[in-house]
Amino acid sequence: MKAMKTLPRPGDARMALALLLASLTSATAVAQAIPWSRQPESAVADSRRSLRPLLIYVPGSSDERGSDLERAQARVFRDPLVVQFVRERFVPLRLPRTSQNVETLRQLDAPTTFGLFLIVVKPGGERVGLLPPQVAADTRTFVETLAAMFRQ
Repeated sequence: MKAMKTLPRPGDARMALALLLASLTSATAVAQAIPWSRQPESAVADSRRSLRPLLIYVPGSSDERGSDLERAQARVFRDPLVVQFVRERFVPLRLPRTSQNVETLRQLDAPTTFGLFLIVVKPGGERVGLLPPQVAADTRTFVETLAAMFRQ
C-alpha cells in the first residue's frame, strides 16, 4: 500500500515560518549588541535631535567585572528583542566612572564612587530614573521597566 502524503494544516506553514525567522534572527543576533556610544556630547546631541531619551549604562568597577550579574547583563544586552527595543526608543550611552565623567554623574544625582547601574534621561536633560543593576539582568524585567517609565 502506498503511503499517503498528508497535507499541511494552515497553522503549520505559519509555525514553520516563525521557527525559521526565529532561527535566522538568533543566528544573526549573536554578533549584535546594544550599540553603546562612548561619546557623551554626540549622544546628547543625538537624543535632542531624535527626541529619544538617553539610556546611560555606568559599568561597575574592575572588582565587579566578570561577576554573575555583569554576565547576565551582557546576555540581556545581546538579546535581539532588547537590541531592537533600545535602538528604536533610546540613545544608548556607555559612561564609565572616570574623572572626566564624575561631574556628569553628579549632575544626574547618580553615584560617583560605586555601583553598576543605568540612568534614563529625557532629551531635555531631566533624569527619569536610575535603575539598579538587577533590572538589566533579566530581559523581560529590563524591557518592562523601561517601557513603564514612559507609559502615560
